[in-house]
Amino acid sequence: MFSHLQDEPGGALASVLTTPLMVSLARVAYQWPSTDPGELLRAGGRVEIRAS
Repeated sequence: MFSHLQDEPGGALASVLTTPLMVSLARVAYQWPSTDPGELLRAGGRVEIRAS
């Protein structure tokens, strides 16, 4: 996921993760080994990512 953020700094995921709140929410939501943060890459646009 980090390479995606570096490759697409203006992408939907990067734009959602610009606030400390969204970074914190993503961190809490995907801290467990059974979760897949890659689903954020498959979500599509900003609205879908925020709803994930």
